[in-house]
Amino acid sequence: MKKTKLINGKKATLRDIAEMAGVTQSTVSRILGGNPHFSASEKCRQKILNIAEEYGYQPKLSAKSLAMGKSYNINLLLGNIARDLTNPSTAILIDTIVRELKKNHYNLVITPITVSDIDTMTREVRKILGSASVDGTIISSGLLNKELRAEFISNRIPAVLLDIHSLQEDFGRLPFIYHLAYDEYPGQEKMLKHLMDLGHKKIAYITEGDCADIMSAFRMAAGKYAFKFSDKDIFQFYDWRQHSPAPHSLQLYYYRKMEEMWHILKDYSALVCTSQIGVLGIIEFLKDHGINVGKDISVVGYGNCPELGAGITSVDKLWVETGKTAVKTIMHAIDHPDELVTHVKIPTDFYIGTSTGKAEISVP
Repeated sequence: MKKTKLINGKKATLRDIAEMAGVTQSTVSRILGGNPHFSASEKCRQKILNIAEEYGYQPKLSAKSLAMGKSYNINLLLGNIARDLTNPSTAILIDTIVRELKKNHYNLVITPITVSDIDTMTREVRKILGSASVDGTIISSGLLNKELRAEFISNRIPAVLLDIHSLQEDFGRLPFIYHLAYDEYPGQEKMLKHLMDLGHKKIAYITEGDCADIMSAFRMAAGKYAFKFSDKDIFQFYDWRQHSPAPHSLQLYYYRKMEEMWHILKDYSALVCTSQIGVLGIIEFLKDHGINVGKDISVVGYGNCPELGAGITSVDKLWVETGKTAVKTIMHAIDHPDELVTHVKIPTDFYIGTSTGKAEISVP
């Protein structure tokens, strides 16, 4: 390995590179920063690059930012940092975003937002948009409303909205905001067919919030297969928008809700849960009561996160692919600020584990 040269026992600075090349520090900064608008001869450019390589010089982010007129920061707005950062799926998503941003020489700045009410949330997001030195913003679900339209227009900060459970047309009119959402139908259709093939005729859907997009996709799948399903088969255990503060343990919360609702849910041969953490509480309750998951009753989760334990049959949201798509979209938005925004759809998939099995009793 070639040994990096030092100057008086220290690493070379921008000033050192400039003196050795016989140019200004500004010229070195712009060439090493890759400024496409700076004109320099190929001989000068190559000389600076060779010296920088010989002395192992890496330009500071601040210098590169100055040369390019960018901050090289992307802001991630989280509605509940305690909940989101302890959620394995969010951890996978953030890790992927960080890795992909590094490939583009960007840093991720995480900003928690209070969502106790819409007005407070709006004020906090407006303040951040007006003061944060960022080139783009990634917004987690539930943190955008139409009142913020003016802020994005005035600040011209491109943004990617992650997985909002709303109608696309509600946000398609907002300038600079790309909508990255899931196509729920593929996963729901595969999940329903899997359960029907196992002989299940009565399925309970346990939701976290109204999950309008998920339920709409499931109803479409039910219509395709002429499967009997109605609103009475939906049980909303939890809604983070209404529960403030959030339960200390969502898993324990779902366990206790199962205790309350078991006299009704016991009539179903399959339970589907939209909460990635809550489904663990459901499975724990069933096991504690001597019910064999995957044999006596089938359970389907949502998200397919290996960190939560292998074996849970789940609708798969492809977290790594989501993170990569989010970064690709925000980079495109930054490079093409005048381009019309688009809605990016990521199709869900389905993972078959050991928590589902043949229905022992077919309930009419």
